[in-house]
Amino acid sequence: MTMDEGGGSRERGGERGGGGVSAQETAGCVWEGEGGIINLMGLANTDGTPKFLRVRGAVGSSPWFYSYNPCFAFSEGTCQGVAVCQTDETGSMYFNCGDMSSAQLGTDDGKPAVVYHSKATTDIER
Repeated sequence: MTMDEGGGSRERGGERGGGGVSAQETAGCVWEGEGGIINLMGLANTDGTPKFLRVRGAVGSSPWFYSYNPCFAFSEGTCQGVAVCQTDETGSMYFNCGDMSSAQLGTDDGKPAVVYHSKATTDIER
């Protein structure tokens, strides 16, 4: 049993994600693994809005923008209750790229990584 940020206690969780990271989830975004504790609370808005709003995709002059909020779901356009939302330049199309309830901490080349999954609404993989 461990203490969470609000002073309450939480039972230790089981395996979550890949890479052999033992995980304890507190308030949906704190994980404890072999290398220490990862706490995303400082990166999250709690008011239903994304902390990172309409950040342009990394590929050149990508026409896609992404909004992201760890720990707490947000809504933007037709993305409802999500962790990640993709939209076009005009804000006329919205795609759920990650359900908050699917958050998993794993590793990618030995580095911590948060992975989200979403239910596809089109044939395009996101």
